[in-house]
Amino acid sequence: MSGSLDRETAAVHELVILGVDRPPDSPPLTGTATLTVLVQDVNDNRPVFVPPDYRVRLLEDLPAGTVVGTAVARDRDAGDNAAVRYSIAAGDDDRHFVIDRLTGVVRLSRPVRFSEREMFNLTVRARDRGAPQSLSASTTMLVDVVPVDRNLAAPRFRDAVLQGRVRENQPAGTSVMQVPAADLDATDNPAAAPADYHVVYSIRNGTGLGRFTIDSKGTRRFLLRYTRLTSLVRDYPGEPVPER
Repeated sequence: MSGSLDRETAAVHELVILGVDRPPDSPPLTGTATLTVLVQDVNDNRPVFVPPDYRVRLLEDLPAGTVVGTAVARDRDAGDNAAVRYSIAAGDDDRHFVIDRLTGVVRLSRPVRFSEREMFNLTVRARDRGAPQSLSASTTMLVDVVPVDRNLAAPRFRDAVLQGRVRENQPAGTSVMQVPAADLDATDNPAAAPADYHVVYSIRNGTGLGRFTIDSKGTRRFLLRYTRLTSLVRDYPGEPVPER
């Protein structure tokens, strides 16, 4: 050879060989033959991930077996030198994930909770089956855990209309009445977190705006004189949900 060969550039070379005789007393005669050269593969290429890294979103509390994502690696070699096997090399100490060795599909092995971990940084490795030495490459798969809204119940007052009384000429800060609201997430929803049933009170409407205040226990306190008020309650993490 006059130079090195690269199978990945050209796997087959064809040569036309010409033979010429040189007799002293007659014209020369020629013959040709075609030579086909097959370049055998050596394991000189590492797997390459396409794309080079991954980021996926995963809802919490999904069951085991749920597909999280798929890592794909290509190898320019041939045969076993290009046969890629996948593994999770790091980032999953608690074994929440498994990967299919042949396809690179990542699945849940058990549910994840946003309250326990908000993100996983997985290192996925692809290794070929080349001999005498295999080659490998790694990529990052970031898994963002998305919380599921477990805030199912709106706060409720005991009655839609409540009436309180206060004597005239009472000083500011006088307690008028208590209008507590209950949130059934606290008792009927085992998946709820404390923030899902933490009730916040506010005075939103009525002729008494600016004349009364309401505290975290739903206690209305007197500022000026008799009025009508509309109260709103909401549980802490979400948008206001009017009581029913």
